[in-house]
Amino acid sequence: MKKALFISHQPVFPVIGGDNVRMSQSLRLLAEICDVDVAYLSKTDDVPSFKDYVPQISGEHRFVAGPIRRCGRILRTIVNGNAEVVNHFRAGDLMKWVKRNASRYDFVFCASPVMGQYALNGDFKRRIIDMTDCLTMNFERTAESRHGLMRRLFIEEARRMEKYEKRCIMNFDALAYIASADRDYIAGGKNKFIVGNAVREIPENERNHHGTESRRLVFVGKMNYAPNILAVNFFAREVMPLVLRKCPDAEFLIVGTKPTGAVENLGNLPGVTVTGGVPEVGSYFSGASVVVAPMLSGSGVQNKILEALAYGARVITTPTGAEGMESLEDVMTVVEPDSGLWAEQVVAMLRDPSYMRESAAHAPGRVSEEFGIAKVRKEFRTFVGTVTGSD
Repeated sequence: MKKALFISHQPVFPVIGGDNVRMSQSLRLLAEICDVDVAYLSKTDDVPSFKDYVPQISGEHRFVAGPIRRCGRILRTIVNGNAEVVNHFRAGDLMKWVKRNASRYDFVFCASPVMGQYALNGDFKRRIIDMTDCLTMNFERTAESRHGLMRRLFIEEARRMEKYEKRCIMNFDALAYIASADRDYIAGGKNKFIVGNAVREIPENERNHHGTESRRLVFVGKMNYAPNILAVNFFAREVMPLVLRKCPDAEFLIVGTKPTGAVENLGNLPGVTVTGGVPEVGSYFSGASVVVAPMLSGSGVQNKILEALAYGARVITTPTGAEGMESLEDVMTVVEPDSGLWAEQVVAMLRDPSYMRESAAHAPGRVSEEFGIAKVRKEFRTFVGTVTGSD
């Protein structure tokens, strides 16, 4: 059995947010076929052991980097030319440990793009990395929605990120992406693979059967993430007033951890409620009249949409939100990011509970076909097989 080092930019458990969904999946699938050690960064020492969740792990190495040290890393961006997000996750003690121990492993698995810097610094026999999303594309799209200084900063970050991602493409034995749009955004490289996010099958009695008379619109996501903030601002400020003219009893729920002040302020608008973190989001998917995902920026596959479809909810999103899920466009509604068009579609759904109900009823089965664990496991093993010699 091959010996692998799995390195991540944060604790993987408990699983909260898209990053952890992806990394926990990778770790569990890797532990099925390899002897795995983990090394990771953490803001504090007070985090659960990975072994509590994946008992097969052999060794675990935590490196604590508090706020002061993180601020110091950000200052390096001014002088070293690297992307700020890469410097943010650069820790000297982890870098030294990786370099000292690299020869012990058959290969290193970098669980996120920013951790590629550690593999490049170590004398590993083989290197593979889960790029997941194309961060260059993410920053460029974010820049398009900003103005003035913030726009220039995101453009510069995208430029630096492209340089870093090109270096990873040239120096890793294999790279995994969540969607073809991310894989193909930066040209080059030989071994680029698509590895999806597995979505669990929701029991029939927990699904959304559209039996409620409420007019509840739901957005679910981590609410300190820039694309999510932009999405809910668009819907709350531009779409919701138009919806309320036709459906005065409609309500828009913004559900997710760590809402910023700007997001919390949206709760002062008519018909808008900001819940903050909730114990579980399943009941919001199953109880929604419509799950809205008006993504204007970002990259990669939106886990929030896959989960909503797995619950059989009616979903409306943008072309950006649907990226990587084109095969599921028959069971969701995709609308260009125009407030009038969005309001028209949302009102149609609220006024007619049967509208898109049949398509939504087929969604759980379609998600299972396209993003079930069996398919994702096969994709993952093909990707890792480039360094293990198997699939």
